[in-house]
Amino acid sequence: MSTPVTLPFPRSALRWLANLIEDLDPVPTSKHARESFSQRLLRLRKAKGFTQHQLADASGISQRMIAHYETRAVRPPANAVPALAQALGATMEELLGIERLRTQPPTVTNLRLWRRFQKLEQLPPTARKAVLKVLDAYLAQHDQTLARKAG
Repeated sequence: MSTPVTLPFPRSALRWLANLIEDLDPVPTSKHARESFSQRLLRLRKAKGFTQHQLADASGISQRMIAHYETRAVRPPANAVPALAQALGATMEELLGIERLRTQPPTVTNLRLWRRFQKLEQLPPTARKAVLKVLDAYLAQHDQTLARKAG
């Protein structure tokens, strides 16, 4: 079960955020209009390589509510925005679509590989260098094999 995240946001800040969310346009008006909150949340979660359960654990919001926000929610509840933004490594403005994302998350086609690279980043520097050295050697060997086949 998810553990609730205690955030240092006063009630007045949450009321302000709730009013800001209420003023957002929930329905894109054209083909090129910005994405909805649900679409943005889903994209950011996948770009981070999280499953719904992992995002639930990181944010303290239940997996069931994450699924609801990604599929049916027109607007997020104000108290969920800070926890989701923090878990996704984004600002609240980016999560709400008020501000463009600082960097576009990479398009990930193989989430299993992406998660392994995320774990690799958490290794101590010496262990990470050793793994990358082995990976570089393998990739160089693969490039040579391709060059021989092509030439």
